Amino acid sequence: MKAIRREFDAATSLEIVKRATSKAGMTHCEGCGAWCKSRHDYQIDHIVHEGIRPPHDKRRRLKAVEGQLLCVDCHKRKTGRETGERAKAKRLEAKQPPAAGPTWIQRRYGIK
Repeated sequence: MKAIRREFDAATSLEIVKRATSKAGMTHCEGCGAWCKSRHDYQIDHIVHEGIRPPHDKRRRLKAVEGQLLCVDCHKRKTGRETGERAKAKRLEAKQPPAAGPTWIQRRYGIK
């Protein structure tokens, strides 16, 4: 099953960019602090990768606190790190026997 990927809407993206912009109008990377001279120098990134969010959490609208402005280099490094982490999590999950019945989180919040 392919993971659903949500994008930040225009208003939320603008909030993230404003947060990373100084009073002088210079935009900086929230990862390393490098100045980004143009829109092509940065990307809006999900702080918690969409691939590891539980399905019920993907229904709500994303907020500005769930995103960050990263320069292209920081975004590539973070994506590479997350790719390895996701692969490891999938390998570990595949080794686990299936759970019998709903988990305590599913029971508590009524998730099916």
